[in-house]
Amino acid sequence: MREQSGLQDRQAKRQAMSTAGCPPIVAHELCREHLGRHPCDKRRTLSHYKKQFPAVDFSLIETEEDELWGSDFREEKEQIKARGLKFMHWLMTRPEQRIAVVSHSSFLFFTMANFGLHTPPLIQGELHRWYENCEMRTIVLSDDAGSGNLDSLWFPGGHQLQREGKLLIHN
Repeated sequence: MREQSGLQDRQAKRQAMSTAGCPPIVAHELCREHLGRHPCDKRRTLSHYKKQFPAVDFSLIETEEDELWGSDFREEKEQIKARGLKFMHWLMTRPEQRIAVVSHSSFLFFTMANFGLHTPPLIQGELHRWYENCEMRTIVLSDDAGSGNLDSLWFPGGHQLQREGKLLIHN
């Protein structure tokens, strides 16, 4: 993390922190805001980010310039969902058991829209709700030992809620 911004008359508001001994911080090109048209959604150059955030692993970013963004188009919702699904497939290959994903509300919202379609309405309501600014959610990804048979109640207290009649399963 940077300690000073390098701009005259500007200082970072917080002291730099060491990332020694911390889990890896990995930047992924797919895990980003709605693409196209709006200049605020275009990323800066890769070299800019490498200088700003030296502790981040940018090895998955292949190009110096933002080649995914364009001023003449706006990414469709289904395209965001497909990009999110591709990101989730990559995420499932990671060796870590607990992973924090930091991104933008539209990316997270449309990514999660791919999942939980056969879960109870209570779970869908939480999973498919728009993300608020700086909101943090815990999502458990589960695939019953790789069998392809997902248990929609595999979360803390899920089966207990069903036994108590507080959670109805709709298939």
